[in-house]
Amino acid sequence: MRITIQPADAADLKIVEKFISDGFDAQVAKDFQIAGRVGFRMYGARRALADRIKAGAGAYVALDGETGRPVGYLEMRGRGAARDPNGRDHITLLFVDLDFQRQGIARQLLAKAIELARACGHPDITINASRHAKPIYARLGFVAEQTAVDQDGFIFTPMRLKF
Repeated sequence: MRITIQPADAADLKIVEKFISDGFDAQVAKDFQIAGRVGFRMYGARRALADRIKAGAGAYVALDGETGRPVGYLEMRGRGAARDPNGRDHITLLFVDLDFQRQGIARQLLAKAIELARACGHPDITINASRHAKPIYARLGFVAEQTAVDQDGFIFTPMRLKF
């Protein structure tokens, strides 16, 4: 499958919101407390995605080369107006449409995140991995920095990739 990675824009967000929601429901929600589920739904809503893009978040879509349809989404802090409070590059969202998983799309989006971090002279990138995603990120080279954290109903493991 041929994939193109490009900056996300408002026209992409209806489809992106749907596959983020579907992926969260299928793979992550069961591990979150109710407050975490509600909070994540608000965070992944189209309006919230658009607001963060407008504020300068690094947001990218993976487009199916045949249809031009968004099939993956990466959002990160660390650049521009969406500066991470700790001054580092941090992936806040990385989702692939359920029908397109296991085709290397997440790996391509991660390569984009690494490219952006390196361009800023940063030596690493972080992510807060769900229980479902933790082994996937481990295979991609991320290392857990501590055990799982429960923060306002969001349950995740902080991970870091050094390069």
